[in-house]
Amino acid sequence: MKHSTFIMAMALGTALSAQAQSFKQVEQEKNQEKFMPLHRGIVSFVDLDGDGRLDVVYGGQYRPDNGTDGSGDVTFETDADGNIVTDADGNNIVKSHTKWAVQGDKENPNSWFSLSWACTANIFLNQGGGNYTHEVASSWHHWGEGSRTSTEARGLLPTTWGGYYFFDANNDGRLDAYIYGQDEWGWKFSEYSGQKVGDDNQYVAFQLQNADGLFELQPNTFPKGWNENTNSLGNRANSSVAFGDYDHDGFTDVLIQCYHKWMEEEEECGERLVGLYHNNGDGTFQQVNVFKPIPFAENLKPADLFEADIESGDMVPTMKAKPMSHGAIAFGDLNGDGWLDIISTGWSNDDQALSFYIYQNMQDGTFQELDLSGKSFLPVYESEIQVADMNNDGWLDIVVFGTQDGSDMPKVGDVYLNDGDGEFNFTRSSVEQGNGLFGASAAYAKLVDINHDGLTDVFSYGWSDVDGRGWGARIHTQNTDGTFTLDTDFGDPNTAHLALGDVNGDGALDVSGDYWFDFGIWESQLTDGIEAPEAPTNVKAEQKEDGRLTISWTGDELNPGYAYNLYIKSKATGAISQLIPASIETGALRTTQNLGVALRSDDPSAMSYTLKVADGDYEVGVQTLKNDWTTSTFTKAEVSISSGIQSTKTLPTTVTRIYDAGGRYMGSNPDNLGHGLFVVEKGGIITKVAK
Repeated sequence: MKHSTFIMAMALGTALSAQAQSFKQVEQEKNQEKFMPLHRGIVSFVDLDGDGRLDVVYGGQYRPDNGTDGSGDVTFETDADGNIVTDADGNNIVKSHTKWAVQGDKENPNSWFSLSWACTANIFLNQGGGNYTHEVASSWHHWGEGSRTSTEARGLLPTTWGGYYFFDANNDGRLDAYIYGQDEWGWKFSEYSGQKVGDDNQYVAFQLQNADGLFELQPNTFPKGWNENTNSLGNRANSSVAFGDYDHDGFTDVLIQCYHKWMEEEEECGERLVGLYHNNGDGTFQQVNVFKPIPFAENLKPADLFEADIESGDMVPTMKAKPMSHGAIAFGDLNGDGWLDIISTGWSNDDQALSFYIYQNMQDGTFQELDLSGKSFLPVYESEIQVADMNNDGWLDIVVFGTQDGSDMPKVGDVYLNDGDGEFNFTRSSVEQGNGLFGASAAYAKLVDINHDGLTDVFSYGWSDVDGRGWGARIHTQNTDGTFTLDTDFGDPNTAHLALGDVNGDGALDVSGDYWFDFGIWESQLTDGIEAPEAPTNVKAEQKEDGRLTISWTGDELNPGYAYNLYIKSKATGAISQLIPASIETGALRTTQNLGVALRSDDPSAMSYTLKVADGDYEVGVQTLKNDWTTSTFTKAEVSISSGIQSTKTLPTTVTRIYDAGGRYMGSNPDNLGHGLFVVEKGGIITKVAK
C-alpha cells in the first residue's frame, strides 16, 4: 500500500500558516457592478476566446425590482443623453433596470429592454486584471421572438436550473457547449430548436462554436434526462456527465448517467441509463455498447446485462453498461495503464438496487465489468464522484459523496485511496472513521489544492446531516495525515450553487457564483505559494507501430503527485487534439472541468501515451499540471510520418515567468496583470516592468 508520499506538502505547509484569513466575502453591491445578479444558474469558468484567461459563463434568471410582481418584461426609453429613464407611460422607473438592460429596438438606440425573470445566457469575457465585458442573451429578448439563432452572447442558448459544459468536440481548437436546463419563463427549448425530446420541461442541447465564435445548435444526439429531480442546483451540477478520450483516437467522448426520457408518439418513456457516446470525429456522437459483463452464472446483478437466446438457451450479453440513475459517473485511469476506466454508482433495476460499478478499459475499445465483491466500495445515490491523486503517490484516488441506503439515510463523504497495485484495490476513509469531511447528498465537488500547500483539498456543495447544517458549500483542507479540516473562515453559505475560479486576476481560486438573485464572491486570500511547475523534458514522438503515435517525456521525479496534459496538432490541417483544453502558447487551462483525465504515474521519469494517427506532419506538446491547477508551458516536439518512415526533432521553447515586486509568481501572461512593478524572466533574461 502506498499512502505516505506527502513530501511536497511537508515542505510547504508551515510557510502558509501565516496567512490568517483564507476567504473574504465581497460586498454584494460591488459584485453587481461587475456581474449580473441571477437566480437558478450554474457558473462555469472557461476560456471561450482562447486568450489565456478564464471567462465566466452562466445562465439563470434576472429579477429587477420594478414594483410589480416581476412576472414579465419591462421596456423603457432614455432621452438622447441617456439620463432620464421612463417606462411606456412616461414614469420614472428604478435605476437597477439600466445596469443590466439590453437594446430593445435595434433601430432606436434609446430603447431598452430589461430581463425580468428571463432565462439568460451570460458571457463575461475576461479582459485581465479582474475586468470583464458582458454579453447576454435572453428568452424574453431576441431568442423569445421565435428565432433559432442569435448573435447575442455568441448564440449560446439561454438556460435555467442548469448550466454549461465546454469541450472541443471536433478538434478545431474552439470550445463547444453541452447544455442542460429546463423550460421556464419565456423559454421553451423544443419550440426554438425543433427538437422534441420529452413531454416535461427538461432539455439537453449541444452547440458547436464556429469560426466566427458563434455557437450553432446541432442535432440532439445525447439522451435527455437528469439524475435528480428536485429543486436544487447541486444535484444537477454533479458528475453525471464526463468527458475523455476512452479509445485513444484523439477525439473527446462523452459518458452520461441519467434517467433517460424520450417520446414514442404522444407517450413519454423512460429508463435508467449509463451511456457511452463515441465521438465520430466530426462533432457528432454515437452511443456504443462495449461493456463486457461478468459471466451470467457468476454475476450477482445480471439484470439488464443479458438476453436469452431462444434457440440455444444461452444468456447473451447485451454489451450495455449497467443501467443506473440518481447517481454519478466518472472517467479515471485507476490501474495506471494510461487508459480511462469508468466508475458508476446509483440506483439500478436489481432487487438490491443500490450499486457501485467499475469498468476496466481493455484498450481495444471495450470495457470489462470488475468483480468488486470483497472490496471496500460503498454504493450511494444522490451522489457525486470525483477523482484526483489525494496523497501525491502518482495513483488516482476516488472521492464520493451521496446517501447510503437505510431508514436514516446517512450522508457519505468517502475517500478511496488507491493501493497502487494496479488491481483496483482501494482503502476507504469515511466520515464515520473520522476523515473530517461532511457527508452530503445531491452533492457537487471539486478536488483542488486551494491553499497551495501541495495537498489536494475538497470543495463541496450539497445537503449535509452534520450538526443540522442542511444545504451549503464547504471547503475542507487536507492535513498531512490524510484527514480534513473545515475552513471556518469561508463559513457555510446557504447558496444555490458556487464554483471555483480566479475572478480578480491574482492567481488564487476564488469562490463565486449564483447567489439568489445576486452574484456572490468570496475572494481567496491564499495567494502565497502560487508557483508554476517545471515543464517536462525529453519530449519525443515516435511511430512504434503502424497507425499509432507514442509521445514520451520525462516528468518531475521529485513530485509524483503532478499530472500531465498533452496535445497533438496536424501541421497540414491545424486540427488539434488535447486531453484537457489548454493554450498551447502559454499553457493556461481553458477549462477546469474533467481534470481527472490528466496523465500520471508513480514513476514520472519515463512516461508515455499512445494514440491513433494517420500519416502526416505533427506538432506535439506536453505540460505539467499541479493539483492547485497551475500549469507549466508545453514542451514541444515535431514528428513527420510517411509510410512508416519518420523523422523527429525537439522544438525550442521560450518560457516566460512573471513575478511581482515581492517575488510572488504571477503566471506567464502579462495581460492578466494589474498595475505595479513586475519582474519578467524570458529565455533566461530578467527585466523589470512597470504597469
